[in-house]
Amino acid sequence: DTVLALAGELGIPAGEEPVEAAELAAADEVFLTGTAGELVPAASLDGRGYPGERPVFDALSAAFRDAVTGHRPSPRGWLTPVPAVSLT
Repeated sequence: DTVLALAGELGIPAGEEPVEAAELAAADEVFLTGTAGELVPAASLDGRGYPGERPVFDALSAAFRDAVTGHRPSPRGWLTPVPAVSLT
């Protein structure tokens, strides 16, 4: 949900749906997203390389990083600030 929400904020059309291999082959950019991997760009798929320039991925990745590190407002309450406590 985080990446989809950020895409909406950035004006990037996004959704969840099955994708055919032909659509991936024709795509300008491909990336994967998930809890453990967060956002990961695909370098290639079935021998088809994707360019080093990834404006959509770069915009989403920067917004994601800013959201999860508290550098931008967390519009959906994704973060709960925890005050630092001295252990000494």
